[in-house]
Amino acid sequence: MFQSMFLTKKSKFFFFINFQIIINLIINNIVVIAVNQQINSNSNNNIRCDRFDDMFNDFTMVSSNRRQFPTTSDEFIKYCKKNIDLANQLSQSIKKCLDDNSMRNIASLVLYSYRSRTKSLCKNRNSKRAREYINAAPCLNQYKQRLSKCIDITANKIGAIQSRPNNLKFPHLCCENLQFQRCIDKISAGDCKQKITVFAESAQSIMNGFIDRSCGEYNSDTDRCDQLDPINIGDWKNKSTKPSFIRNVAELISSIE
Repeated sequence: MFQSMFLTKKSKFFFFINFQIIINLIINNIVVIAVNQQINSNSNNNIRCDRFDDMFNDFTMVSSNRRQFPTTSDEFIKYCKKNIDLANQLSQSIKKCLDDNSMRNIASLVLYSYRSRTKSLCKNRNSKRAREYINAAPCLNQYKQRLSKCIDITANKIGAIQSRPNNLKFPHLCCENLQFQRCIDKISAGDCKQKITVFAESAQSIMNGFIDRSCGEYNSDTDRCDQLDPINIGDWKNKSTKPSFIRNVAELISSIE
């Protein structure tokens, strides 16, 4: 009987200890959730929608007025950390700053493509791809303004496509994607030509990821793009000297019925 009482007391003791552990875990989880919610709330409060386009330009580098491509291993590490931070901010900004659900989905898809490539690139700073990126950086910095001009022209034209008939919007988008590559090809970059071309092809492949399969005959192997009326950005009321590539793409695709 004494032994039975002892076991009972012992069981109660362990039950009490386990109960305390469970309570502590619950409290800790509540605290963690509350802290995370507060962090997310603070992050949302710090989001400035008027900086959305600037953040995207900083993230993609070419059109950024504030950032340069990393030319050393240390700069590469900082570049990767900054891009992770920008990607998180952009993800929150898309949710807060874009009202249309279709636009949010398209913008998120574009961001996901860029984010995936950045994550793959930054996975190992000593990888062949990372070394090639660092090696190409001086050329990319030298011709960044020229590359940015090609992107700005393409972004404005993509915006102007919205005024075209619905059945021609996607063909025009496919063809402007080709025009972007032609714009890059026209840059006389000497010894840097191959390095900036590789970068441009990488950037273009992100766009290809969600439009290429739907372009059909509107590709570089046919003359279908030449048969379309040219896009005149001079007639587009929202023409900008620093247009939003991601916003214009999202608006155009979401407008296609």
